[in-house]
Amino acid sequence: MEPSTFVWYALGAALVYVLMSALDKGLKAQKKRRLQQSTCADAPTIFVLMYAYKDNYAAASTMRHMLLDALCPAKLSFGIVQCVTATSKDVYGLYQQASAYDPYVSKTIRVKTFHAGQYPTTLEAYDIALDQLYADETYVLITTPGTIFAEQFDVELTKQYRSLPTKRAVLTSHGKKFTIGQVKPSMTPNILTYMAATFPEHVPVDQTAWFPCYQSYDNCPILTARAAPNIQERPIPAIACSTICSFFKGPPSFHYGGEDGWDASFVLSNALFQQRYRFYASPRTVAFPRTTSPKFVVKTNLEGSGSGYYNYAGVDRTTYECYGRARLGLRSGFTAKDIERKYGNDENFQIAKSTV
Repeated sequence: MEPSTFVWYALGAALVYVLMSALDKGLKAQKKRRLQQSTCADAPTIFVLMYAYKDNYAAASTMRHMLLDALCPAKLSFGIVQCVTATSKDVYGLYQQASAYDPYVSKTIRVKTFHAGQYPTTLEAYDIALDQLYADETYVLITTPGTIFAEQFDVELTKQYRSLPTKRAVLTSHGKKFTIGQVKPSMTPNILTYMAATFPEHVPVDQTAWFPCYQSYDNCPILTARAAPNIQERPIPAIACSTICSFFKGPPSFHYGGEDGWDASFVLSNALFQQRYRFYASPRTVAFPRTTSPKFVVKTNLEGSGSGYYNYAGVDRTTYECYGRARLGLRSGFTAKDIERKYGNDENFQIAKSTV
């Protein structure tokens, strides 16, 4: 083949790809608009709560991508508790820069700022947001800066929550860590280069059900997630909720002390359990942690908590050791049905038991 002929073939193939991609994107946008017209007028409101501890780039990026991927972005409002230093950039200012050319730019972002020497603990930050920033939205969604949400996560969470057997419940979604490549953010980033390096454009809903478990790490129960082997149709009863995505009707009020020596998900689960909330894992996963670690390294001990949640979750109240059923994600008094839903069959369950 002559070089010039090959070049023309290559250019033609590239042109076809661009046209097909544009057509596909246009069809998806048209389908989304039709769904919005039929769904969003009566959709419930959702209050998204984040504690941004010196992590404002991640918080602003998560807000922006949630608004892009929600079917009904106008129904989302945000309450951000930010901890800043003298050189920090304001989370709302970062969001404005990131969303300058987006089809929808939120005006319902409420921010509470703390400076050095005033930083609240995790539960204290949540309590402040619910007391001062919450505006009677239908649902509360607690998440973590840097979390990646799937397309139309708002509709999926609402649908699954409405199927729960009790309304004093928390629906949680915590998939496997999401990796988009080896690109690293610049050492002196702006918000656009940060997002390009750390956030995907769009993520589909994961049809796998991931359910919470605990593992012991440095004398502290740390939340992890296991995947159920079968397609699930309904939310799965769980031993915990995750700060990656906890969706519930609120608001509760939190009692806090020196709880930040613990995994934030354990702290949140313990606090909600004491207020008689129970936990369920979504049958389809819409929230994924990023691969980098959160900046908030917790250092003190949990105070003022009863033994009820420890027994429920399978954690020793004195030594904080995670029992086998905590590592397997099974509640006290679990049944054969629980095993079937989370492990498929007894053989898979026995294999899992031998590895914990």
